[in-house]
Amino acid sequence: MLVKVTIICGFLIACAKLGLGADQTSYPQHASCKADWTFALSCTEVHHRIRDQVKAWMGPDCGDGIKCRYTKTFANSEALRAKHTTPDLKHVDVFTMVLSESDGICKLKGSSSRSAKDAVFDNGANYCAMHNLIVGSKLNEAEGYTENTGDNVCTQYSSANCDVYQPV
Repeated sequence: MLVKVTIICGFLIACAKLGLGADQTSYPQHASCKADWTFALSCTEVHHRIRDQVKAWMGPDCGDGIKCRYTKTFANSEALRAKHTTPDLKHVDVFTMVLSESDGICKLKGSSSRSAKDAVFDNGANYCAMHNLIVGSKLNEAEGYTENTGDNVCTQYSSANCDVYQPV
């Protein structure tokens, strides 16, 4: 009986990882997120605010939230690359934000991915790693602010709670 249960569990896990039995358009195949934002600000201002927020949240003190454990890995005037480690230290999400400016509007393209190759679900953590920087730096209150993402490009986006860590 134990062998049969083990085989069935293994089959179900493999199906989940391959997305079999689920709507293929629901989520990306790997725990990840793509999002676009716009602001009626210079990209220099947007870049400085995000960079400063990463620095402010570098420490390990998360309380019961997830606004901690950020590390900047690269930055220039056109892009910022960083990583976010979950409070339980089990998962690392690596993200890049690329800035482009035109006619006084800064466009920010974000892309985040869980570093574990077999990660399928993340409870929206890849989205939250980027979204929390936008909110923490108050860019969501800037004139001209828009955000564009969804479940089809952002794992578990519609069920994400970016205030509380939700272990996978």
